[in-house]
Formats: sequence, C-alpha cells, structure tokens
Amino acid sequence: MSAVNIEYLRNFVIDIVNGSDVDSGNVRFAVSVYTHEVHNIFHLNTFTTRAEMINAIQTMPMYSGGTNTTLALANLGTVFTNANGHRTGVPKVYGLLYITYVI
Repeated sequence: MSAVNIEYLRNFVIDIVNGSDVDSGNVRFAVSVYTHEVHNIFHLNTFTTRAEMINAIQTMPMYSGGTNTTLALANLGTVFTNANGHRTGVPKVYGLLYITYVI
C-alpha cells in the first residue's frame, strides 16, 4: 500500500470514528490491518475515548505484503471475543476496507 493510500484509509476510518458516539461508551471500534498476515492495531476494549482511537489510527504503521482476505475474515473470531471487548446482545458490524494500487 502506498503512503498516499494509507492516508486515505486513515482519514476514512477517522471520519467514521468522529461520526460515532464513542466517548459515551455506546460505540466501540477495533482496527486490524491485513496483508499476508493480520496485525491487530487495537481491540474493542483497548480505548475508551475518541482521541485515543484517532491517535492510534494516525500512528498505525504501514505494512507491506500480499492480500489475504480469508485470513482477515478469520480474524473476526479474535476480534469479537469477550476478552477483547465483545458485549453480548450488542450488534456487531465489521467493515472490510480493501485498498489496492498499481505499480
């Protein structure tokens, strides 16, 4: 992923966080980056404020490697666990963002 693409991705995710009711505790986010492997940047229970989440998104590293969508989807079993902040009875939404570039 190019540096330009990672900035578009970061800004898109930050816009979603900014438009959500995070600080009240009603909305939680987890962010994972996938290439040929999954990098869990933070889990549902890692941060409790919008500012903390945005800082983590702004500073997340850029990874290189292939695109393993199957592995990204399999990671849901890790993301949506009670230990990582899943709350029983609360709806879960998973967004898979895919950015590609041509050299």
